[in-house]
Amino acid sequence: MRRYFSSSRQAAAAWLGLPVRGTPVLYLVDGYDAMPRSGMYRSPEWAVAVSQSSDRIFFRLDLVDTTPANKLELVLDHELIHQLLNHLGGARLPRWFEEGLCVAYAGSPYLEMNSTLQHSAAAHRLPTFDETALLFHGNSTEAAKAYAIGHEAVRSMIERYGLESVQRIVKGVGRGEEFEAAFQRVTGESLAAFEEGWRERVTPWLPFWLYVFVADLGLSLIWIGAVLVFVGWLRRRLRRDRAMRSLEDGSGYFDDDVG
Repeated sequence: MRRYFSSSRQAAAAWLGLPVRGTPVLYLVDGYDAMPRSGMYRSPEWAVAVSQSSDRIFFRLDLVDTTPANKLELVLDHELIHQLLNHLGGARLPRWFEEGLCVAYAGSPYLEMNSTLQHSAAAHRLPTFDETALLFHGNSTEAAKAYAIGHEAVRSMIERYGLESVQRIVKGVGRGEEFEAAFQRVTGESLAAFEEGWRERVTPWLPFWLYVFVADLGLSLIWIGAVLVFVGWLRRRLRRDRAMRSLEDGSGYFDDDVG
């Protein structure tokens, strides 16, 4: 494990373009009650691991390795990005960006990311980058959306500008630049313009109701079945009413399908 840990730190630092710094210590704890508290802040109940600025990294034994997203190696790689960024200097990176870096590198968001991001975008309820920071302090559903936003935004940055540009932004913040200033200097585009374009790219072109219909086949089939049942009942009801009116006015109309 020690050898894996050492090589993992070197690999994470190389990916970030930063030197290996600090002397992290790993703590394996039994559950949520044993997770650290810092002032008024306590890690959320869904958190699998926490990396502190004191180089202490806590792992919850009751959650690690319980899902594919929580494999110990992935969680360790995720937390090592946090640990290295704790030694960056300068202002703290935006939470969505830092978590996005962790997920882009390790592939572990701790929480299973699903179509929540696309659903929110289709319904025009996708949080802004600034609003996303608050979701990390919410429940597991809100946090999963926040991880998805951070991951997709950072992945889009890497695809659009290249990993080296993302590394230059990180180093710029470490030298004391504001994040938005470093972003514009490196990419030539304002963060606001990038976010607007990114939101357009992740928003499905279909109307929300049609997107939900297409995206969730099981739900669509249930709705179709319900509509067919209702239409069938309505047709029988109309036929029965028509037959009763015919009998009452003496026209003699009778429909064998009524019964």
